[in-house]
Amino acid sequence: MSTQWLRALAGRKIVLSRDEGVIPASLTVYVKVDGARRSRGGAPLPPREVARRLSVVSSEVSIRPETVVAFERAGLWKRFDAADVLASLPSLFAGPSAPVRRRAALLWAFEVWRHDNVAARKALETAALQVPTRNGWLRADRAAFSGSWTAVGRHLVEYLTEASSHSPACADLSGRLLVDWDEWPGLKSGTKGEWTRFLHDAGVVDGLIPSWTALPKASCSGRAWVGQFAGLKGSAIDKTWRDNNGFKNVWHPQTAYSVRGKAWWLPGQTVVSQLSDAAKKRFAILALAHLQECGSKYLRFTLGRFEREARNQDVHNIRTPLATFLMTAAWLPVHSRGEESFVRVADAWLLTDRRSDPRFVPKAPDDVAECLSSDSKPFEILSKYGLRVWKDPKTAAARLGVLADVCSALEQHDRLSFRRHYDQAWQDLGNSGGKLPEDARIAVERGGGFALLEGGAPPVPVYIRAGGARELARLLIETGSHVLASGDEIDTQRTAALLNGTGRYSARPIDEDSIQLLVDGVPFRPSGRDPLLAEEVPWLVEALVMGHELAARDLEKSLNASTLEERFRKVRLRRCGSIVLESAQGSGRSLPRYIYREDDRPTLIVVGEFDADHLFDLAAPLSSLVNNNLRSFEPLLLRLLRGLPGQGSLAAVQPPSDAEYAAAVPADLAVVREHLWQAPVSCTSSYGSAVSAVV
Repeated sequence: MSTQWLRALAGRKIVLSRDEGVIPASLTVYVKVDGARRSRGGAPLPPREVARRLSVVSSEVSIRPETVVAFERAGLWKRFDAADVLASLPSLFAGPSAPVRRRAALLWAFEVWRHDNVAARKALETAALQVPTRNGWLRADRAAFSGSWTAVGRHLVEYLTEASSHSPACADLSGRLLVDWDEWPGLKSGTKGEWTRFLHDAGVVDGLIPSWTALPKASCSGRAWVGQFAGLKGSAIDKTWRDNNGFKNVWHPQTAYSVRGKAWWLPGQTVVSQLSDAAKKRFAILALAHLQECGSKYLRFTLGRFEREARNQDVHNIRTPLATFLMTAAWLPVHSRGEESFVRVADAWLLTDRRSDPRFVPKAPDDVAECLSSDSKPFEILSKYGLRVWKDPKTAAARLGVLADVCSALEQHDRLSFRRHYDQAWQDLGNSGGKLPEDARIAVERGGGFALLEGGAPPVPVYIRAGGARELARLLIETGSHVLASGDEIDTQRTAALLNGTGRYSARPIDEDSIQLLVDGVPFRPSGRDPLLAEEVPWLVEALVMGHELAARDLEKSLNASTLEERFRKVRLRRCGSIVLESAQGSGRSLPRYIYREDDRPTLIVVGEFDADHLFDLAAPLSSLVNNNLRSFEPLLLRLLRGLPGQGSLAAVQPPSDAEYAAAVPADLAVVREHLWQAPVSCTSSYGSAVSAVV
C-alpha cells in the first residue's frame, strides 16, 4: 500500500479513538506504541480530565508496527510522545480549568517525569504546570517551597512571618508558598524527595522569588535616559540605586536607545533593616541561596541600540536594585565574641579554616560561611562587591587594619595568635609588593596588652622589634614609646619602609641606641656582684615551692618545682638611688622599681631598700619572670605581705610562720607542716628550724 494512496485517507473517519468513537485521521491523532520500559512511547497517557482535546487511538485496536510507520509517513496520525504532549499542556485546556483537572495534570506530569526525566525536564519549561499553594492553584514558576519541603523553605517561612507586616511583596509571597507536604495531592504517588526534584524542574522556587519594577518600554534618545532613570519610581527605586547603578551616559546621546530586562529586587530588601536580627540573618541566607540558584541573572539589565548590528549597539550593563542593595546595604551577618552584627559586603571577612583563623576578627557565622565556599556563585559575585578572604595575600593591608581595630580588646590567651596573624599580614604585604593606605592604623604594644595607633603630622615615631631585641622593646614600652605589636620574624627594614611610605609614621628598627636603662645616671649592666634575691630573702624560695605544690591549678600543675626554684635562684637584687628609662626620641620615665629580664642574670632593681611595698608591686612581674604559667606565687605573696610594714628591708623581716603560710595558701596547718618537713634542705623554714632545734 503506497504512501500516496494512504494520504488520500487524510480527514476521513477511519480511526477508532479512545473516547470519541471513529474520528478523522490527521496529525492531531496520537497512537501509543508499546516499547521498552523507559521509552517515551511507554509513558502513561494523559488522563481523560486532561486530554479532552487530545485524540488517542483506542488501545483495543491491535496495530502492527509496519502499519504504524506507514500511517505516520502518510500524516494520518503521529506517534505518542508524552514529553511533547506535556510541553503543549496549556493548549489542552480550554479556558479556566477546574482544580480537579489541574490536579490530574500535576499527577500525570509527575509520572511522565519519572518515566523519562531528561525529556520531561525540557517539556516542563513550557508546560505552565500549576501547583496548589496557600492561595490556591498557581503556575509553578510563581510558587515557592514552604517549610515542610526544604531547609531553605523553613528559613523562608520564618522570614515571611515577620516581614509580611512590613512589606506587601512579602505578604504576597507568603500566599504563594506550596501547601504542606502532608496536604499534597500526590502524597501517595511518590516520595517527598522525588516530588521536590520534580517541582524544582517544573519551576517552583526554593527561596525568595524576585519582584520587579517596570522600566520604560519606548525608545528615546541616549541623553534622555539620564532623566528617565532619575525620574523612575517604584519599589526599591531609591537614591541608593540611582547613585550606584553604574550608568553615567551613552556614547551616542542623539540616537535612540531602549532597555532590555527589568529592575529586579528581592521581597523585603527595602525593610530588612527594620526587622529583628533573627529575620535579618534569615534574609541573608535566603539572598545567598538566591545567588547560588540564579547567579547574576537578576543583577543587571541592559540599555543599548539593539536594532543595530552588534558592534554598533553600545550596550550598557546597568545594576538592578537587587545588585545595588547587595553592594551597599549592611545585610551580611558577622560574628565576633558571641555577638552578631550586620555589615556591608566590603566590610566583611570570610574565614575558612576554623583551626587556624583568628577567633577575634568579625567573620561570617558558620551557617552563612557554608553558602560562601570558594567555588560557589555567591562567593564569585560578592567577591566583586568587596568580600575579602582572610588568607588571601592581596588582603594583607586590610588585615592589618582590622587587626589594629580589635587589638585593644583582646583576651590574654588570644595575644599569641594575634601576633602570629599580625606578622603574617606584614609578610604578605611585603612579599606582594603592596602598600599601606595613607590613613593606615597599626597595633602597638602597651604594658599588659596592645593598643590602636593612628599616624599623624608630624609623623608619629614607631619602633619595630628585631630578633634578640625583646628586652630593648620592653624598655621602650615602659617609657610609653610606640612599639609595633609584631614578632621577631618580620623584615624590620621593609616594614619600616612601608610605614614611612604613608608619610604619617617615622618608623625604625629597635637597636642598642633606641633605649637606655639608666641606674644612678649610668647605663645599666647586669653584674655577678649583685646579691642573689634568694640569699637576701630566703623565705621567698620556700613560698614559691609551697604555693606551687599546694595551690597549683590547670597548666601550672605540669611545671617542675625544681625547675621553678632553679630559675628563681638566678634572680639578683640591685639597690640604687634612681631608675630612668630614656628613649632615643628623648622621652624618659622615672621608675621606683624595675625587673631586668635576662636569661643568665635577671635582676630586680629597686630605689632604696627592698621592702614590702616593692615586693607587693613586683609580685606579678616576678611571678611571670619565673614562668608565664606560674599562677600560685603572686596571690600567695600578696596575702603574706598584708601583715608586714611597707617600709623597712625585707632581709630583716622574720619569715612567715606555719599558721601564716596555712592562711595564705590556703591549706590545713597539718598539710603545711608536712610539706615543710618533707621540703628539700635548700628550702629552710621556721618550722623546719624549730624541729631541728628540738632534736
